[in-house]
Amino acid sequence: MNLYQVLGLHKTASKHEIKKAYKILAQNHHPDKGGDQEQFQRIQDAYEVLSDPDKRAHYDRTGEAPRPEPENQAALMLFDIAFRVMDKAQFAKKNYRADILNAIYEKQAEAKACYHRFEKIADGIEYFLDNIEAADEVIVECFNQRRNEANERLKAIDNEINLLDEAEELAKAFKFTGPGQLTDQNRYRTASFGQDPFAYYNT
Repeated sequence: MNLYQVLGLHKTASKHEIKKAYKILAQNHHPDKGGDQEQFQRIQDAYEVLSDPDKRAHYDRTGEAPRPEPENQAALMLFDIAFRVMDKAQFAKKNYRADILNAIYEKQAEAKACYHRFEKIADGIEYFLDNIEAADEVIVECFNQRRNEANERLKAIDNEINLLDEAEELAKAFKFTGPGQLTDQNRYRTASFGQDPFAYYNT
Protein backbone atom coordinates (compact mmCIF):
# COMPACT_ATOMS: atom_id res chain seq x y z
CA MET A 1 0.00 0.00 0.00
CA ASN A 2 1.47 3.34 -1.10
CA LEU A 3 0.60 5.87 1.59
CA TYR A 4 0.84 8.82 -0.78
CA GLN A 5 -1.56 7.18 -3.20
CA VAL A 6 -4.00 6.51 -0.35
CA LEU A 7 -4.23 10.28 0.17
CA GLY A 8 -4.05 11.00 -3.57
CA LEU A 9 -0.77 12.87 -3.23
CA HIS A 10 2.66 13.02 -4.81
CA LYS A 11 5.75 12.17 -2.77
CA THR A 12 6.74 15.86 -2.76
CA ALA A 13 3.47 16.94 -1.10
CA SER A 14 3.81 19.62 1.56
CA LYS A 15 2.62 19.25 5.13
CA HIS A 16 -0.30 21.57 4.34
CA GLU A 17 -1.30 19.47 1.30
CA ILE A 18 -1.19 16.29 3.36
CA LYS A 19 -3.42 17.77 6.06
CA LYS A 20 -5.86 19.17 3.50
CA ALA A 21 -6.15 15.86 1.62
CA TYR A 22 -6.64 13.95 4.86
CA LYS A 23 -9.48 16.18 6.03
CA ILE A 24 -11.34 15.84 2.75
CA LEU A 25 -10.89 12.07 2.48
CA ALA A 26 -11.62 11.41 6.16
CA GLN A 27 -14.85 13.35 5.87
CA ASN A 28 -15.91 11.61 2.65
CA HIS A 29 -15.10 8.10 3.88
CA HIS A 30 -16.13 8.38 7.52
CA PRO A 31 -18.15 5.27 8.55
CA ASP A 32 -20.75 7.46 10.26
CA LYS A 33 -21.51 8.93 6.86
CA GLY A 34 -21.73 5.60 5.09
CA GLY A 35 -18.05 5.28 4.26
CA ASP A 36 -16.07 2.06 4.22
CA GLN A 37 -14.41 1.30 7.56
CA GLU A 38 -11.33 -0.32 6.01
CA GLN A 39 -10.74 2.55 3.60
CA PHE A 40 -11.20 5.04 6.42
CA GLN A 41 -8.60 3.15 8.49
CA ARG A 42 -6.15 3.20 5.58
CA ILE A 43 -6.58 6.96 5.35
CA GLN A 44 -5.99 7.29 9.09
CA ASP A 45 -2.87 5.13 8.93
CA ALA A 46 -1.46 7.03 5.97
CA TYR A 47 -2.00 10.38 7.64
CA GLU A 48 -0.46 9.20 10.91
CA VAL A 49 2.79 8.40 9.09
CA LEU A 50 2.95 11.22 6.56
CA SER A 51 2.00 13.96 9.01
CA ASP A 52 4.92 13.08 11.29
CA PRO A 53 8.30 14.27 9.89
CA ASP A 54 10.29 11.42 11.44
CA LYS A 55 7.81 8.71 10.41
CA ARG A 56 7.55 10.17 6.92
CA ALA A 57 11.33 10.24 6.54
CA HIS A 58 11.48 6.61 7.61
CA TYR A 59 8.76 5.70 5.11
CA ASP A 60 10.44 7.61 2.27
CA ARG A 61 13.71 5.87 3.06
CA THR A 62 12.45 2.32 3.50
CA GLY A 63 9.06 2.20 1.83
CA GLU A 64 7.58 0.87 5.07
CA ALA A 65 5.73 2.52 7.91
CA PRO A 66 7.76 2.49 11.14
CA ARG A 67 6.73 -0.14 13.64
CA PRO A 68 5.08 1.11 16.82
CA GLU A 69 7.23 1.23 19.91
CA PRO A 70 6.71 -1.76 22.19
CA GLU A 71 4.49 -0.98 25.16
CA ASN A 72 6.96 -2.36 27.67
CA GLN A 73 10.50 -2.09 26.43
CA ALA A 74 11.94 -3.19 29.78
CA ALA A 75 10.00 -6.46 29.62
CA LEU A 76 11.18 -7.09 26.05
CA MET A 77 14.74 -6.31 27.05
CA LEU A 78 14.46 -8.70 29.99
CA PHE A 79 13.07 -11.43 27.74
CA ASP A 80 15.95 -11.10 25.31
CA ILE A 81 18.59 -11.11 28.07
CA ALA A 82 16.95 -14.07 29.79
CA PHE A 83 16.63 -16.03 26.57
CA ARG A 84 20.29 -15.51 25.74
CA VAL A 85 21.32 -16.64 29.21
CA MET A 86 19.21 -19.80 28.93
CA ASP A 87 20.30 -20.45 25.35
CA LYS A 88 23.96 -20.13 26.39
CA ALA A 89 23.35 -22.75 29.08
CA GLN A 90 21.62 -24.96 26.49
CA PHE A 91 18.47 -24.79 28.62
CA ALA A 92 20.08 -27.34 30.93
CA LYS A 93 19.64 -25.65 34.32
CA LYS A 94 16.72 -25.65 36.72
CA ASN A 95 16.96 -22.02 37.83
CA TYR A 96 18.42 -19.10 35.88
CA ARG A 97 17.42 -16.25 38.18
CA ALA A 98 20.95 -15.50 39.44
CA ASP A 99 22.44 -15.84 35.95
CA ILE A 100 19.88 -13.45 34.47
CA LEU A 101 20.47 -10.88 37.21
CA ASN A 102 24.24 -11.14 36.72
CA ALA A 103 23.80 -10.57 32.99
CA ILE A 104 21.72 -7.47 33.74
CA TYR A 105 24.32 -6.21 36.23
CA GLU A 106 27.03 -6.58 33.59
CA LYS A 107 25.00 -4.60 31.05
CA GLN A 108 24.23 -1.93 33.65
CA ALA A 109 27.95 -1.53 34.37
CA GLU A 110 28.75 -1.32 30.65
CA ALA A 111 26.02 1.23 30.03
CA LYS A 112 27.08 3.42 32.96
CA ALA A 113 30.73 3.32 31.88
CA CYS A 114 29.66 4.27 28.37
CA TYR A 115 27.54 7.13 29.76
CA HIS A 116 30.51 8.54 31.71
CA ARG A 117 32.70 8.37 28.58
CA PHE A 118 30.17 10.28 26.48
CA GLU A 119 29.57 12.71 29.34
CA LYS A 120 33.27 13.64 29.21
CA ILE A 121 33.07 13.95 25.43
CA ALA A 122 30.02 16.22 25.70
CA ASP A 123 31.75 18.37 28.33
CA GLY A 124 34.82 18.59 26.11
CA ILE A 125 32.73 19.71 23.15
CA GLU A 126 31.02 22.37 25.27
CA TYR A 127 34.42 23.63 26.46
CA PHE A 128 35.66 23.65 22.88
CA LEU A 129 32.67 25.65 21.63
CA ASP A 130 32.95 28.13 24.50
CA ASN A 131 36.56 28.87 23.68
CA ILE A 132 36.63 29.29 19.91
CA GLU A 133 35.57 31.91 17.42
CA ALA A 134 34.69 30.94 13.86
CA ALA A 135 33.57 33.40 11.23
CA ASP A 136 32.36 30.65 8.93
CA GLU A 137 28.78 29.69 9.84
CA VAL A 138 29.23 26.28 8.24
CA ILE A 139 32.02 25.47 10.71
CA VAL A 140 29.90 26.60 13.64
CA GLU A 141 27.00 24.52 12.37
CA CYS A 142 29.22 21.43 12.15
CA PHE A 143 30.50 21.97 15.68
CA ASN A 144 26.94 22.34 16.99
CA GLN A 145 25.96 19.17 15.15
CA ARG A 146 28.67 17.28 17.02
CA ARG A 147 27.37 18.68 20.30
CA ASN A 148 23.82 17.65 19.47
CA GLU A 149 24.97 14.15 18.49
CA ALA A 150 26.80 13.75 21.80
CA ASN A 151 23.74 14.92 23.76
CA GLU A 152 21.45 12.59 21.83
CA ARG A 153 23.80 9.71 22.55
CA LEU A 154 23.73 10.58 26.25
CA LYS A 155 19.92 10.53 26.21
CA ALA A 156 19.89 7.13 24.50
CA ILE A 157 22.33 5.64 27.02
CA ASP A 158 20.40 7.15 29.92
CA ASN A 159 17.22 5.56 28.56
CA GLU A 160 19.02 2.22 28.28
CA ILE A 161 20.15 2.48 31.92
CA ASN A 162 16.60 3.19 33.05
CA LEU A 163 15.29 0.21 31.07
CA LEU A 164 17.93 -2.04 32.58
CA ASP A 165 16.94 -0.86 36.06
CA GLU A 166 13.32 -1.73 35.29
CA ALA A 167 14.38 -5.08 33.83
CA GLU A 168 16.32 -5.79 37.04
CA GLU A 169 13.21 -5.25 39.17
CA LEU A 170 11.19 -7.50 36.86
CA ALA A 171 13.88 -10.19 36.99
CA LYS A 172 13.90 -10.18 40.79
CA ALA A 173 10.28 -11.33 40.69
CA PHE A 174 11.12 -14.29 38.46
CA LYS A 175 10.13 -17.73 39.65
CA PHE A 176 11.16 -20.82 37.71
CA THR A 177 8.60 -23.57 38.13
CA GLY A 178 9.53 -25.85 35.21
CA PRO A 179 11.26 -29.25 35.39
CA GLY A 180 14.60 -27.84 34.22
CA GLN A 181 16.41 -29.53 31.35
CA LEU A 182 15.01 -29.83 27.86
CA THR A 183 15.16 -33.10 25.97
CA ASP A 184 18.19 -33.72 23.76
CA GLN A 185 16.02 -33.20 20.70
CA ASN A 186 14.84 -29.80 21.85
CA ARG A 187 18.35 -28.83 22.89
CA TYR A 188 19.55 -29.67 19.40
CA ARG A 189 16.92 -27.40 17.89
CA THR A 190 18.10 -24.42 19.95
CA ALA A 191 21.33 -24.42 17.94
CA SER A 192 19.43 -22.90 15.03
CA PHE A 193 18.87 -19.70 17.01
CA GLY A 194 22.52 -18.72 16.65
CA GLN A 195 24.14 -15.86 18.51
CA ASP A 196 21.38 -13.35 17.91
CA PRO A 197 17.93 -15.01 18.05
CA PHE A 198 16.23 -11.66 18.59
CA ALA A 199 17.31 -8.34 17.18
CA TYR A 200 15.63 -6.02 19.70
CA TYR A 201 18.61 -5.67 22.02
CA ASN A 202 21.89 -5.88 20.17
CA THR A 203 24.44 -4.31 22.45
